Amino acid sequence: MLGIIAGGGQLPVYLAAEQAAKGSAPVICEFHEFPSDVPSDYQKIHFRIERLGEFFGALRAAGVTDLVTAGGIRRPSFDPSALDAFTMKIAAQYVGATEGGDDQLSRMILGVILSEGFKVHAAQDLAPELLPDAGVLTDRTPDQRDEHDAGRAAEVLAAIGDADVGQGCVVASRQVLAVEALPGTDFMLRSLTEDGVRLPDLPRGGVLMKAPKASQERRIDLPAIGPGTVGAASDLGLNGIVVEAGGVMVIDPKATIATANDAGLFLWVRERG
Repeated sequence: MLGIIAGGGQLPVYLAAEQAAKGSAPVICEFHEFPSDVPSDYQKIHFRIERLGEFFGALRAAGVTDLVTAGGIRRPSFDPSALDAFTMKIAAQYVGATEGGDDQLSRMILGVILSEGFKVHAAQDLAPELLPDAGVLTDRTPDQRDEHDAGRAAEVLAAIGDADVGQGCVVASRQVLAVEALPGTDFMLRSLTEDGVRLPDLPRGGVLMKAPKASQERRIDLPAIGPGTVGAASDLGLNGIVVEAGGVMVIDPKATIATANDAGLFLWVRERG
């Protein structure tokens, strides 16, 4: 049986529905601090990071043998007084990993899960349609200025990816307006607005680009966009969204493309380089 470690956003909702439609409803695993948007009619396990021994026991009791992480996973608080015996053994390792970037923490957590005998799947392997082929998916196509902005954005993402900082940036007229860090894409886009209106001194247009880090552990942490991302980019007055081919999931592709067309934005799945 599949368990989905569910974070924020629509990806865990999409995956759960897709698995249920195939005849095997998954078990939804949620951090006790951060409930997901997956409906309550699924079997759910709530867990604390300090009590992983209990969590793994609950998974086995529910018959879960396979796991996938989906959605934006926020870092939970960590209460040393709540540690169970299992987590106490790896507490120092966990705390050390949290002092690094997301990739370092993801690899540490993946190692623990695998050591307990669970098979870990990538979301894109369970739903291959989430990784569309390269090309422009919308009615609108990028112009030469957009292509230059995308090239600049790719350079920026390579640099911040090597530093394990973020997976997104906004570029307009080849000027870097914002880069993504721990708070995520939505926060980055909001930082360019005041009272919901784009800051007046910014160059017009521009692109949002997302791409994975070069060293990314793709089984448990791949960037994604969806209809909500398109809406936020439209509200900001961007010309379009660029994602790296094979490296960024497009959640509910039909709805995302339709939203972009309705908003007059392009969605470009760009080959790396």
